[in-house]
Amino acid sequence: METPEAAGQRFLAAVDPCSNHQIAKIIKENFSDLASRLHEQVAVPNTGSRFMVDTSPMKILGISFKPLKDSVIDTVSSVLERGWPAQQRLCLTVLRKLSSPKAHALVFKMICLTYLVPALAHPGTFRLRTMPRDNVSRVKKTNTIGILTFIGLRAADSVFQYALLQRGWASSLIERLGATAVSREMIVHVSTGQLQPQYAIIAFMALGSSVKQILNILLVLEQEMSPSSAVIIAFFNTLCNTLNTVLSVWAVTSQAPGPDSFFGIFRRPFLLAGIGFYSAGILIEAVSELQRTAFKKDPNNKGKPYAGGLFSAARHINYGGYTIWRASYAYTSAGWLWGLGVFSWFFYDFAARGVPVLDQYLLGRYGKKWESIKTRVPYRLIPWVY
Repeated sequence: METPEAAGQRFLAAVDPCSNHQIAKIIKENFSDLASRLHEQVAVPNTGSRFMVDTSPMKILGISFKPLKDSVIDTVSSVLERGWPAQQRLCLTVLRKLSSPKAHALVFKMICLTYLVPALAHPGTFRLRTMPRDNVSRVKKTNTIGILTFIGLRAADSVFQYALLQRGWASSLIERLGATAVSREMIVHVSTGQLQPQYAIIAFMALGSSVKQILNILLVLEQEMSPSSAVIIAFFNTLCNTLNTVLSVWAVTSQAPGPDSFFGIFRRPFLLAGIGFYSAGILIEAVSELQRTAFKKDPNNKGKPYAGGLFSAARHINYGGYTIWRASYAYTSAGWLWGLGVFSWFFYDFAARGVPVLDQYLLGRYGKKWESIKTRVPYRLIPWVY
């Protein structure tokens, strides 16, 4: 953020990312007449939400809203040129027709009062909404320790899920909680100790999730995977898988038909549907990401966004594929109600957080090229659905 004096004929105010504390500090340092009007509960915290601004009412004031990299900065000493990645910053630019210092100061005060003293701001001048949180690092860097940590934890998860079933740990947990687990012979063969077909499939789905994610980090991932991120992501996936495993042996939610042969699977259309959608979802996620990686490795495509292959059907079809296989895994383990709940959770998270954050990142990085893709590919997650 910079003061009107530093900006010359242009007034620029960084909006994203900028916490309440940062804005309050700038006001106190540059506008003493406003400092006394800051609300302590808003200005004191050292961290705060990042903001975006709905630009529709700004045209009346002659204010445009665009990525910082597209703005002309009149001084090389501008603080806007230091610190934050250009593609993650947005700015408000007062056009040259608002060239007087008084106009600059007036607009600056309006912006600051809107952020920090809403009761004093004119309603409807600016509308703020909190930006969703980005769970993905955008730093392109290799972290060997983080990668090895992730691979080890994801590989261990598939063994853990198998042990929960084969060793009876999941059944014991259900019983300790005062509930009823399905009988032991429904889970494993009495004579061989091997998993019954239903539970072998559930264990295989856990293995499939681990294999897919390990291949992804080895072949696709460009962003840094820190050790802490590796632990958090691996734990989340293990938690999801464990819930599926435990619910699969609870008598209320179990989908097991009892001791059965492998060929008995083909007489159960609902189980076949679960297997089919799981396979389709995990293949969609994996293949789409491999297609995008191949595109990005071609030097001729440097600086170009990708909307080919499966991504021509939906802009974030890999997220859609993940949602489908996660829901299908849950459905196969514990029935349609659990499957619907898992689908709704991931669908909402991607629609409300993941997609908007990634869209904003891609817009800042590719500009009009990404806008063109959004027009050409209207679906976000799942073709013909959303």
